[in-house]
Formats: sequence, structure tokens, C-alpha cells
Amino acid sequence: MCGIVGYISRNKNKLDKNLALMKHRGPDASEVYYTEQLGLGHVRLSIVDTKEEANQPFRLQNENYIMVYNGEVYNFKELRTRLIMKNHTFSTTSDTEVLLVMYIEYGVEMLKYLDGMFAFSIFDKTKNILFCARDHLGIKPFYYSLNEIDKEFYFASELSALFVFPIEKSIDKNAITEFLFNGWLYEPNTGFANIYKIQPGEYIQIDLDDFTVTKELYFDISNEETVEKQERNIENIIEESVGLQSYNEVKIGNFFSGGIDSTVIASLLDKDVKNLTVKYDESDVESAGIEDDAYYANKIATELNLDIDYISIGDKMSPLEKIQYVAENTDDLVSDFTFIATEEISRESKERNYKIMLSGMGADELFCGYPRYTMVNYENRFRFLATLMRPLYPLLKNNKSIAKKIDRFFSYFSAKSFGIAYSQLLGYFSYDEINVLVKEQASIKTYENKISTMLNKVQDKSKLKKAMYLDIYGFLSHNFMISDKASMQHSIELRVPLATKDILQKNFYSLDTKLLNFKKTKLQLRDFLYKIIPKKYVDRKKAGFNPPLDQIIYDIGESEILSILKESAVNDYLKIEIVHNLIKEHFLRKVNNTYKIWQILYLHFWIEHSKK
Repeated sequence: MCGIVGYISRNKNKLDKNLALMKHRGPDASEVYYTEQLGLGHVRLSIVDTKEEANQPFRLQNENYIMVYNGEVYNFKELRTRLIMKNHTFSTTSDTEVLLVMYIEYGVEMLKYLDGMFAFSIFDKTKNILFCARDHLGIKPFYYSLNEIDKEFYFASELSALFVFPIEKSIDKNAITEFLFNGWLYEPNTGFANIYKIQPGEYIQIDLDDFTVTKELYFDISNEETVEKQERNIENIIEESVGLQSYNEVKIGNFFSGGIDSTVIASLLDKDVKNLTVKYDESDVESAGIEDDAYYANKIATELNLDIDYISIGDKMSPLEKIQYVAENTDDLVSDFTFIATEEISRESKERNYKIMLSGMGADELFCGYPRYTMVNYENRFRFLATLMRPLYPLLKNNKSIAKKIDRFFSYFSAKSFGIAYSQLLGYFSYDEINVLVKEQASIKTYENKISTMLNKVQDKSKLKKAMYLDIYGFLSHNFMISDKASMQHSIELRVPLATKDILQKNFYSLDTKLLNFKKTKLQLRDFLYKIIPKKYVDRKKAGFNPPLDQIIYDIGESEILSILKESAVNDYLKIEIVHNLIKEHFLRKVNNTYKIWQILYLHFWIEHSKK
């Protein structure tokens, strides 16, 4: 994995500082390329063909084609064979060269042949254009700023590197409201005005002669014209994906929790690939209210004869430092506390000399693993249940085990549209709470219109498929961003073999009943595992590590939180009296507002960091 940066501008920009800020993404090499109008820079983490000849910016045909690229094209060997048959020759064994030759041979059409995760930029000197693209699911990041009046285009793999360029850094007011609804932003927004990401499955082409800009979605799962029908059995698709993504020239491992997703991957790996399992402190497991992953990982490892490497992650920061650290390192406006755990696991992997780690991320979205999918799919049954439960609402609010979920449950059925209803299952603030909390009232309508526009593309689909569609460009996208940033902090390439375009194409156009039923989610993955391990390990309660945020917020304390927010820039966007009220109610233990307070504290630190 790597870091890329570049620009089109009348003014030359040295890229040294941009690249230095992304050295963690590519500690093995750093190079640049300049013309009068353009600059391209690259830091490299050597994975495929580690020789110097494969360094970037990669040049071909007397420097008529120059590319910077972040990612992996898993089917590059197949594509290389195809190109050789068309009389192309190669000087390296890298996927980098294959990717650039694919562009030379096919132009924009190259994108439909690629299987992988990628973000790249190609300068085609023969046409004087810059061609930039991002992979089908948006696994790899591509941030950019476009100023068509001044004819300037800047891009980078991380926002910190992008902001080295002379571009305005201002917060998008509409983003604050969207953040409150979900805890993150839908593609392509970042939280900053006029700073975007190339969307999953999108390319941007810029003509340097007249600065004509072309943007197009070459892949959109809602548009069947861009989708390739998958006739293969889902198990064959999974097996091929794990096989391609476990190809390596460097040390590779698998993040193994003993859950469904990581077990599927582990069962298909060669025996020389180690499985890393996190062993949490017993008190942390108890505080988080979960079952111990390590226990089940060990049981399943025995069944499958797997080699496990146990790792421990420590507690090195104070509660407040943890929140501040997440806010200052996530780039986008994304309040995901799991960033810390992902980064610590990546650090431990790096210390064991791994360069590649496999993860089951994306399986919940592509195989329908979240409980909310069950609720959406069987909405009428749950609506009836909600009617029966409504009189018990005050009692249920006092039940600690379900207090945080019960508001979401009832809010879902009171929403006036599916888009807003689904947001109630994702975020911690209800529509009514946001309505009285935000100062920019028009931003609520802006968000509603954004979700409505997205859902218009899938208006003929079931509610389950609508939920999946929203998650592809929202919840999953934010997960990819968090994992990419956290793993690359320690130069670890994270691969996700259960999140590919072929799996998405197969499942999005499969019958809903093949994905889940009222009792069970992830039917396809469960069926896969029933054949190889005892059913009791497959159907156990999902664990996953939820950090003990309740205790973290109580440890910070009411007075400290109120003091932090007293002069905070958060007050420019939110009504402070409403914020104070939800804090006071929480510490009086009238209601559990842990996640709302965490989100507001994150927002405070994120805004403060954005000013630097």
C-alpha cells in the first residue's frame, strides 16, 4: 500500500512536505515527477515486485504515460497474460506496470477489467490529460480539491497531505447535521467545504489544455448497465477472492476473531499464513459486555488446525486523550472509537514483521450481517411489536442492556421517510433531537434531500436492498476509511477478501431470502461454515469489541466535559443549552447519553484540529 499526491496548477508546488506527512503509508521509497503544469508524488510500501524498478511515479513509453497508484490489483496476472497476447512486453513483475499498460491498451474501459482496491492518477502526455479513478467499493481513499475558475486540481491519499496545498480549509456547515444523524458522512463528503473524495466506482478526467473536467460513475451497483451478472456460486467467488488476496511476496497474516467472517477466510488460507487473535484484558471484556473472542478463536482453531498468534493491546491514554486522538487522526468527520483498537492491532502486527493483514471487514454489509437488516426486512412484524411495547417505553428506558437501542427502535417507526428512518438505526440522535439541537435548520432539509436523491436510484428495490445501498456509500465507506487510516499509520496493508465487486454484484441481485431470514443473518457464510465446524460455533452470539464508552465518559466527568464545551467552536453549530441539558441528564442518570456526549466531544476536538 502507498500514498499518492499530485496537482494541476499554474504555480509549481514542491511535494516534499506532502510526501513526508504520508511516509507511514510508504516507508520503502519516495519519488516525484514534475512538468510546468503538473506534479505527481508517491511514497511506496513494497508488496508486489519489491525491486526498485517498480517504484513510482511509474513511467512508460519514453515518459508519455506516468502514474502514481495506491492499492493492489488482485487479478494482475490474468490481465498481464491478456496484454502479452496483445503484444505488450513488461520490464517488471508488478501490478503497477500492468495497470498502466491496461490504460494504454484500453483507456477508460480498463476499469471494468480490474479486480482490486485502488486509487490512482495517470498523466497521459499524448492527450495532455490527467485520469484519476477509485475502486468499485471505495476501499482506497482519494481526496481532492477542484477549482475550475483558477484551473487548479489537488489530490492526496490523506487530508493532512492535501491541506499542504494552497487551498481553503473551512468546515461545511451541512456536514455537522449529517454527522449528527449518522456519526459519519456519506460519500463523497469529508466535512470540509469544497473538499471531496472521488466516489467509489468513479473517475475524473481533466484536459490540461482547456481544463475540461469529466466525472463519471463507471460502476454503480444500482445501475445494471455498469454491473456484470454473476452466474458463479457464491462459495466459488469467495474461494477465488481469498486465493487472489492471499497471494504475497511478503509476510501476510489474518485478523482472526473466531467470528463468522474471519473464520471463513481462515479456513481457505494456506497453513503458512498465521492468524492473529486479540486477547483483551478480562476486565475490558466485562466492561464492554461481550463474550471473549479469544476463547472461541481457540476452539475453532483446534477444529480447523489453525496456527494462532495471540496479541494483547494495552491502555496507554487517558479517557479524554483517547477521544482527542481519534478526532485528530481520522481525517474525515467520523466518530468511530474502534480507530484506536484497529491502530493498536496494526502496530502489534507491524512489530511481528507483517506487511499484509486480511480482514473480514465488509462482510456485514455485503452478506447482510447487521441486526438492522432483519428489522428493515421484516418491518411489519417489528412495527406490530413496537405497538405492543409502546406502553412499556419508560420501563424499557431504564433497562441498561437495551436503553441505548430502544430509542432507535421507536424512532425508526416514527420517521416520515425510509431514508430518515434508516438513519435512526445508525445514529444516536433522533430526528427530533437534531431538530432542536442544530442552529442551521436548513441543513436538515439538505440532508433529507441528499438521502432521497440516493434512494431514488433504488426506488424499485426492496427495503433490504435500499439499506444495503445506503450502507455501501455510507457505513461501509466510513469503515474502509477508518481501517485504511489506522492500518497505514503502521505501514500495514489491509485486504478485505469478503468485500469485492463480484460479491457485491452477486448478492445485491440475489433474492433477499438467500441473504437472511427472521432468525439468522449471513445465511451464505453460515452455510459455508456448517460444513467444516460445529454449528454451535457458527451460531453463537456475535462478539466484536465495543470499547467501554460508558466508563470513559463517567471517568472524564460532568464538570470537565462542561468546561471543555464552554468556549468550544461546537457552540457555533449547536445550541449549547440543549447540549448542557443532555450532559446533566446523563450524569443525573436519568437517561444514558453516553454516545451522544462522545459524539459531541469528538466534534469539539475535530473542529479544533481542523483549525491547525
